[in-house]
Amino acid sequence: AIVDAYREDPGNPRYAFRHLLFSVTEPSQRVKPVAASDIMWAEAMGKLEGMDSSDRERLWPQLVQGFKDLSYRLKELSSHLGALQCQMADVQKRLSVPHRSPAPSPLPPHLV
Repeated sequence: AIVDAYREDPGNPRYAFRHLLFSVTEPSQRVKPVAASDIMWAEAMGKLEGMDSSDRERLWPQLVQGFKDLSYRLKELSSHLGALQCQMADVQKRLSVPHRSPAPSPLPPHLV
């Protein structure tokens, strides 16, 4: 049984490193993964139902099997984060206004 838990095989129902993680997914790609058990799927769908409607519209459970899939997911998320950070830096540059001294007041100093 322990050996089966570590044997990475798509048809191995005892493989221990199989999880459903939520990802932004296009509606046309939203299907139950073949290797996901009915129990895993029901739990994931229950979590999805408990989310805000904006999250339910974007997220879908995706099967991650083993460290290779997890590593791939990390690379994808890191790449996406890098792109978002570049966009944020561009927005910050556009929003930054050079510091200017306030315009002199037309009122005499004793009235300011």
